[in-house]
Amino acid sequence: RCLSDWSSDVCSSDLRTTPFRDADHWSYDFLVNHWRRVPQNHDVVFVDFDEVSFREINQFPIPRSAVAKLIRKINEGSPKVIGLDIFLSEARDSAADQEMQRALTEAGNVLVASQVSSHGRPPVSPLPMFCDPEKPEQGTSLCKEGTNGAYGFAFVNLPIDSDGFVRQSFLFSSGVQPSISFPLMLAQLFAGEQIKPKD
Repeated sequence: RCLSDWSSDVCSSDLRTTPFRDADHWSYDFLVNHWRRVPQNHDVVFVDFDEVSFREINQFPIPRSAVAKLIRKINEGSPKVIGLDIFLSEARDSAADQEMQRALTEAGNVLVASQVSSHGRPPVSPLPMFCDPEKPEQGTSLCKEGTNGAYGFAFVNLPIDSDGFVRQSFLFSSGVQPSISFPLMLAQLFAGEQIKPKD
């Protein structure tokens, strides 16, 4: 369903007219919303900063000191991997940045977000204090062993359907330096091996 040039970040079909494309989207939405519920997987926990969180913290963006505290709290449960879908690409308050770096280093298993260049958007990578990458030229990389900060980073770009909604995600980026996506990297770190197609 995506255009062959994934860098456009837009999914549609050249072979369908708008009414058929819209019907396809609506049918997909109906099936997703009315499909039987999959039993909850207790090995995976999602933690979200919701509207209540923003009201209680009363600050936007969420202070890095608050995120660092959350990482420490989550790490008390000894998770295999922690996915932090937040860009750490700009310096903020020095003390909060240092606290974030310490929390990432202490956990030792945090994957943070990056962005590959696409559709006019520039590439975004974590600051060196949060990750000294093994492969800085790629949108996904592990951080150098023995350095402070996260375990690695991976891209979070998502394709947008023609009606402006997100229904899919990329597994890989294209181009000379292909990278694996944030959810795929998390799955591999959780499984402890590369994810492979079924035979």
